[in-house]
Amino acid sequence: LVIMEATIVCNETLAYLSASNGLQRFLNHRDISLPGKFEEFERDCNDRGLWATDPPKCLSDIVEAVFGAVFVDAGLDKAFGVVDHMMKPVLNALQVALKGMAVDDVTSKISRGMIHPKQFVHELAGGILNVKSWKEEVFAITKPNCPIWKGGGIWGQAERHGTAHIGLIESLGIDIIGIEERSAHIARNRACAIAMLVFETHPDLIETLQSFSQVLRDGTVDKEERDADN
Repeated sequence: LVIMEATIVCNETLAYLSASNGLQRFLNHRDISLPGKFEEFERDCNDRGLWATDPPKCLSDIVEAVFGAVFVDAGLDKAFGVVDHMMKPVLNALQVALKGMAVDDVTSKISRGMIHPKQFVHELAGGILNVKSWKEEVFAITKPNCPIWKGGGIWGQAERHGTAHIGLIESLGIDIIGIEERSAHIARNRACAIAMLVFETHPDLIETLQSFSQVLRDGTVDKEERDADN
């Protein structure tokens, strides 16, 4: 439920609902860069998928503002009706994705592509996997030998004068994979999405990671108890 909640209320989902309803047309602003960002977001949704986008925060803010305005003006029941109407495409998609699925059938959830990759990795790995974003020039100095996926079938290293961002997944201090993207937000999401694909291909890794996480937690508790006794 926590994972699904994060998917429903995240910035990308609310921005998608805002753009699909054309709410950006009613935004009063003086930022000449916003129309281009709106177009870029809609183009990325179509070409790369929702989780490979970095929408302007104002898009999701509009949706939340509409919900709040209806609640203040017309009360809770009317607000519920508006929320149900605007969120229906996402809720219906989740319902279809999870229909007939066992509660713990996480592999099927991954294949449906409905779960936010960052939240899924965070909840699933239980602290074993960590996701970080780096500026490319800092990453190039700190981890010069770490291979980076640059897209289009190309691997390489970060450049000291680069301006991109690197999304890195690591486990217990070991670098797993780095992804180069134009923003830190997209880099983190895409690194997590790659991890999700790995779990889908090798579902046994899910139980292995969860078991390993439990062993580490149990070991930490035992050590703390011994230290307390001493």
